[in-house]
Amino acid sequence: MQVVVERFAALVLKVAIIAAVMFVLVAALNGPSKLGIDLGYLAQTCLLFAGLVLLSGTVAMLCGALTGRRVWGIGGGAFVAVVGYVFNALGNQSADLEWLHGLSPYYWAFGNFPLTNGGQPIALLAFYGGSLLVAAATALVLRRRDIGV
Repeated sequence: MQVVVERFAALVLKVAIIAAVMFVLVAALNGPSKLGIDLGYLAQTCLLFAGLVLLSGTVAMLCGALTGRRVWGIGGGAFVAVVGYVFNALGNQSADLEWLHGLSPYYWAFGNFPLTNGGQPIALLAFYGGSLLVAAATALVLRRRDIGV
């Protein structure tokens, strides 16, 4: 349990640093580049980005805990990222495929154009709440595993 908490905390810290650097850089370039981005919307977009990355990261932790193999963990996180991106891209191509947006975490995060319209609070709740649930599931899985085998 302690290992999962430590790894989850490290993941959260890394993602928070990346999101903060992204916020600072875009905010610094906002004025000189005349982008006209509202800083509140920028903060919401950075939080959505961080939530999307955190969800993929926690899925990777869960897959690694389930299988005991690092490569399967990386594959699980990559699966969420790549398949989510593909579903979003396909949903953008045709009206017949728009239903795929509902399966894409990229669309949940960026489908509402959060830089111009603001983020959706339900998406933030889904990302961060889902990440906590996946981390809790990871802790339960590791508790049941026989680490010595």
